[in-house]
Amino acid sequence: MSRSGRSFPRTTNPQVATALRRVHSLPPPDDVALPVLDPFVGLRERLNAAVTLEESERSWLIHQLATARESYDQVKGSRERARVLHGDAHGGNIVATTDGEVVLLDFERVAIGPPEWDLVSIAVENDSVTLCTDADYAELVDEYGEDVKNWPHYEMFRSIRELRMTCYIAELANDHPAARDEARFRVECLRGEHGERPWPWTPM
Repeated sequence: MSRSGRSFPRTTNPQVATALRRVHSLPPPDDVALPVLDPFVGLRERLNAAVTLEESERSWLIHQLATARESYDQVKGSRERARVLHGDAHGGNIVATTDGEVVLLDFERVAIGPPEWDLVSIAVENDSVTLCTDADYAELVDEYGEDVKNWPHYEMFRSIRELRMTCYIAELANDHPAARDEARFRVECLRGEHGERPWPWTPM
């Protein structure tokens, strides 16, 4: 369902792959200065606003953010494949109309950066959590033409995306009590308290 409340048919992974491939093929616009990707934008603010977190949880997440940013800063200047990105490519932002057209929503995070950032979102749904089957993920890889999991920086970007998913739920828990247990569970997973990936995270 979109933010307007209207229901859309669920997009298939091949449809998502085609849409992202087209976005990544676009030249940067001449009349608009797109920002450079900042995968950490808004995360510290989310943590500061997440009043249901215990201070030990907040401190640990802040440390993880600092460590991830340090790793990212070491490689961001060496990126060779900067492209136009959607910036927040997940199932809620890529929808299909009733006549089969694929529509991208929410352009708040459009930026210039490595196309892998858009692909990591879906890879994490297969690799880190139980939201995308191996068969569905294989369809995306086949249609897009490459597997982001083979990218040298995949694990670093995966960690950043996992932190984003956790910080979002932690802030959501302020107004939605059902999200509180999920936020705590995600923090525990990141801390290694629930075994190896994939983890049974619940989307909210």
